[in-house]
Amino acid sequence: MRRIASTVALAFAALALVACAPAAGLAGPTPSETATPSPSPSETPTPTPDPVVPAEIAVSGTGFAIIDSVGTTTFTFGWSDAPGPAVTALTDAFGTAPVATTTPGNGTFLAPYDVYTWAGFVFEAAQLTDAARDYYLAARVTMTAADAHGISLTAPHGLAVGDPIADALAVTPHFQMPTDGTTSIVLVDPEFPAKLAAFETYLATGTVPAGDDPFTTRAVAVRTSAGPAIEDIVAPEYSYLPF
Repeated sequence: MRRIASTVALAFAALALVACAPAAGLAGPTPSETATPSPSPSETPTPTPDPVVPAEIAVSGTGFAIIDSVGTTTFTFGWSDAPGPAVTALTDAFGTAPVATTTPGNGTFLAPYDVYTWAGFVFEAAQLTDAARDYYLAARVTMTAADAHGISLTAPHGLAVGDPIADALAVTPHFQMPTDGTTSIVLVDPEFPAKLAAFETYLATGTVPAGDDPFTTRAVAVRTSAGPAIEDIVAPEYSYLPF
């Protein structure tokens, strides 16, 4: 009996140990091993630069220039240059083709012209058959607005259509052409300032200065026919022959 009791006690002890042991393959709860990602710092977007576009056509006594929106001169034209590249550059700048026409000459000192017209801006190129490009007005520009197709049209000293004609009269040097009294033509930015001064002296005194062609120079003409505001700007205009 003692042996049976001892055996039963051992069996109960073994069962107790089995009941207390964790089930095979079952693990207790563990801390989460997945780390929460930290937010990345926000990136400042790189600003997109403004596109560089034609911004201004500046006319002078010697020609004109096309200037872009960062101030770089992208094209220059002298009045005696071949006109083809100028027509191409102007077409690209304005973003539209001009209306092309022609005007007849008189068979002597006025050549026929090819005329290229955009709203507010006209470019004329003489149909010359000889090399005497400086004798004729080989090319000419007329501006009738302060801007054309979003491009500013300016003359020397910042003059533009719509400005007071008094602004041109305040420029040094300048010369007010003799007219019939109903039109005001003021020459500014002469190619040869001394010749413009000599021409003024000639008109005042009738005395012709010494020298070959002493008072003829190309300049920019600021014009108005009525009222105090500039109506158009023409270049080049010779000091002896207003247009």
